[in-house]
Amino acid sequence: MLFVILIPVVFVLLAIYAKRETRDCRWRADRTRDTDEGALFHCIHCGAEMRTTDGKPPKVCSQPEA
Repeated sequence: MLFVILIPVVFVLLAIYAKRETRDCRWRADRTRDTDEGALFHCIHCGAEMRTTDGKPPKVCSQPEA
């Protein structure tokens, strides 16, 4: 019975607190193009490319405006 109540609550909270900036972004590392400035990531959804210094995927989408 607890699961019947808990599951919808979890989905509602995820919908409220999900990061809208990167919801559709799917970042992939391109290790062949890494430099001393950082790791290069390519978004397979919007085509954006970003370089990060910590080696982790970007937190914000830089989707090109159409």
